[in-house]
Amino acid sequence: MYPYHNELIARIDKLATLVNEKKAALQRVPDGTLRINKNKNHISYYRCHADGNKNGIYLSVKENDLVKSLAQKSYDQKVLHAAEKELHLLQRLEKSNSEPCAEEIYARMSSHRQKLVTPINLPDEEYIYQWKSQLFAPKGFAENVPEHYTSRGERVRSKSEILIADTLTDMNIPYLYEKPLCLGSTIIHPDFTILQVHTRRTLFLEHFGMMDDPEYANAAVSRIHLYIRHGILPGDRLIMTFETKSSPLNMKLLKFQLKGLIQSPE
Repeated sequence: MYPYHNELIARIDKLATLVNEKKAALQRVPDGTLRINKNKNHISYYRCHADGNKNGIYLSVKENDLVKSLAQKSYDQKVLHAAEKELHLLQRLEKSNSEPCAEEIYARMSSHRQKLVTPINLPDEEYIYQWKSQLFAPKGFAENVPEHYTSRGERVRSKSEILIADTLTDMNIPYLYEKPLCLGSTIIHPDFTILQVHTRRTLFLEHFGMMDDPEYANAAVSRIHLYIRHGILPGDRLIMTFETKSSPLNMKLLKFQLKGLIQSPE
């Protein structure tokens, strides 16, 4: 099945509706065609018939509705011709949709053959496996600090990060915790480096958990500015969550952001 199958069906339906609409409209049009003559700044209109004077019959201002009808008729005829042509091509394409597309060939091969070839595009499962297998030096933890562990046994720095990590896991969003990121001459450790599977883009999720602390808030703003200076923009590749003592992490907003940026559109 082609990766754009749903879009193909939607386009076919739209074209079929358009063809029917224009055919119906063209059954109620006046005879003849419109000729437009421009002489300096003056424009005049003429109604032409196939078996009549090719220059046509002059149409006065009082016949403006007829002028518009003839112009619309010409437009509708061209739209109908283009729509029918495209519809015919797309219907032929849709009928051949049982054949595997180029990206599906690898998935249909035996595992023994898969090991012998380099695919044009790895299947999601294999791409995710390789992406999560990246090796990097963890940031490490100071001694005598509270230990917090996610549902998959990974140590993080706060209870809020447990909630974030477990949400990513529940939503089947691949992530790496505190993987180093080089931005210019600065190396930082984003809280979560996450994979947008359907585009294969790498995104970053930062949780700013002590925003009522002025020093912490200033550092948070500096980090956000650092991301932006290097083209990693909020709402695109940067997801941010915030927290204060009186305003805890809003999980509903987090899930809303993740669904909008990470999950593949239906």
